[in-house]
Amino acid sequence: MNKRFTLGILLCVLLFVSCDDIIEKNISKSSTEIVAPANNATISGPEVLFWWNYVEGSDYYELQLVKPNFQSVEYLLADTILEKNKITYAIDPGVYEFRIRACNSAYCTEYSYRSFTLSIK
Repeated sequence: MNKRFTLGILLCVLLFVSCDDIIEKNISKSSTEIVAPANNATISGPEVLFWWNYVEGSDYYELQLVKPNFQSVEYLLADTILEKNKITYAIDPGVYEFRIRACNSAYCTEYSYRSFTLSIK
């Protein structure tokens, strides 16, 4: 290929594709702020609402839920990818910990952690 032809193709591509479409926003310094449940909360079940604020520039969220905590996992109850910022799970009574982080195709935030206890009335 000659240089003019290659340059012409490059210019055409640049006219139709913005830099935002090519380069992902670096969200690694952002944080995923958890709305619910509150840390160390005791919740009357059987359902728990997991809710966090959207992170600008993210495409999805990684949520993990374990019993009783990440230092001594007995059960992995959820390891999922979500596009929305809320999900409800029906789980058994007990002590739990979950973590959430925001990601796009190039970057992820650090995990944000919360612990809670679920009790059934």
